[in-house]
Amino acid sequence: MEKNNHTELLEMLYRIAHLLHRSGPHLQRQGRRAPMPPAQARLMRLLATTGSVTQRELAERLDIRSASLSELLGKLERPGWISRRPNEMDKRTIDINLTEEGENMLRNIGGERAELAEEVFGSLTEDELRQLHSLLGKLIGDWETRFEHQ
Repeated sequence: MEKNNHTELLEMLYRIAHLLHRSGPHLQRQGRRAPMPPAQARLMRLLATTGSVTQRELAERLDIRSASLSELLGKLERPGWISRRPNEMDKRTIDINLTEEGENMLRNIGGERAELAEEVFGSLTEDELRQLHSLLGKLIGDWETRFEHQ
């Protein structure tokens, strides 16, 4: 593929990211609630699969700065979706847990997320979805490996 086509593909990725970002207001205009912001939902899904995890470990797994994580945790703690508690073994560390309210919220947004996914990918055939999944997985794996420590 020519370098010019690489630039076009990159522009297409930017356009997709932009359109996904704009989908929230689109859903609200249709009278539907937009799913939780992606960073919040990602954090909650991670807690649902890992259980209790330290704040430091969360920052590493999500690849975000400690200050950004603190802000994100505050937004999830205020409505009672997560809890922060001192670690039993090491009082200097904080354990983050998903609360029962958080588990309920995660189930609710899972349905909304599935609806959005159906809207986003509904024009693709099963074969096209498999191809897209494979290609995006390959790109993500490559980028995570190359940019892991930056």
